Amino acid sequence: MMKGLKKANNTLQEFSDLVESKQVSSHNQKNLRVGIDLGTSSIVLSVVNDKGKPIYGAFEYNESIRDGLVVDYVGAVTITRALKAKAEAALGTELVYAAA
Repeated sequence: MMKGLKKANNTLQEFSDLVESKQVSSHNQKNLRVGIDLGTSSIVLSVVNDKGKPIYGAFEYNESIRDGLVVDYVGAVTITRALKAKAEAALGTELVYAAA
C-alpha cells in the first residue's frame, strides 16, 4: 500500500511542478487524456499521456462554484474555455474530449 501511495504522491508532485513552471512535458499528441475539475476555489485542467504521466496542467481561481453547485454557469464556462484554449496552444493539438 505504501508503494502505491508513494507513486500517487510522486505523480501529484509532477503535476504540481508542471502547473507552477507552466511547462509542457514532451509528449505524443495522440492518446492524451484530459480532465476538468470544477472545484470550490478553482477550475483545474489536467492532461496526461496514455500511461497517466502528467503532460500539462493549469488552473484559474473562480467563484463560480459554491458548496459543489455551479452558481455562475457562464463564468465557469468562460474559465473552462480559456483553460482549454491555453492547453491547446501549449500542446499544439485540439482537445476534443474531457472527463469531469
